[in-house]
Amino acid sequence: MTTTLTTRRSASRMPTRHDLTQALLDYRQYGWGAFSDEHGNIMIGVGEHFDVLTFHRPLAAAVADALPAAPLFLDARIGRCTLLTAIARRRADLAPALVEAQVRAVPRGTPLLLPLTGGFDDLVWLTPPTLHALPLWDVAIAVVGRAVGGWSR
Repeated sequence: MTTTLTTRRSASRMPTRHDLTQALLDYRQYGWGAFSDEHGNIMIGVGEHFDVLTFHRPLAAAVADALPAAPLFLDARIGRCTLLTAIARRRADLAPALVEAQVRAVPRGTPLLLPLTGGFDDLVWLTPPTLHALPLWDVAIAVVGRAVGGWSR
């Protein structure tokens, strides 16, 4: 389900043109073709530059510890994290334990809402992106699987 990724930002704190321009420049330094939509969101299509996993917030610390350079952000409104990975050659179905824990592989082509790099929103980077720091898809799945195994819901 991708509605959690495309939800509009809170209308109480709309970014300025400068905020949007800065975020776009920041993301383009990674070679990402991010764009601003009519609502002042920074968007990018999943599968263009990376694949995406989402999961509940309690898994974030274990994932961040195991993949300290991997881009990871939190949507504080819904308590879900988003992990960016290298594009997988082949994306197999997620293991039943991951599905049960509500880990999701976001379908390619889905518009992904990115945090503004100034971080004044409910979307915040826990681990900001850096050049060449996308973990391999299979490695990310294994790490999230270990985190799920250690997580008591």
